[in-house]
Amino acid sequence: MNSDRRIVGGMCAGCVVQSGDVIQKGFIGAAITLQQQNGDIPKMWVYVVVSSALGVILNLALISLERRVLKWHSAHRSVVAA
Repeated sequence: MNSDRRIVGGMCAGCVVQSGDVIQKGFIGAAITLQQQNGDIPKMWVYVVVSSALGVILNLALISLERRVLKWHSAHRSVVAA
């Protein structure tokens, strides 16, 4: 359980760092900020939901890649030898 919290904490820290980079470079984070500043809150939330969905899709893709690449590792085996 504690290892899960560490992983999630690390992912959150990475997201904060990446969001700062993305906002400055003019991607979806900049669009969220622009819509907020313009007062178009519904459109801002559309961008937030799209950004979240992209994050979930990327996370699932990376988990799938990790399972394929590290299938030899005991954490990714379906049955662990006793």
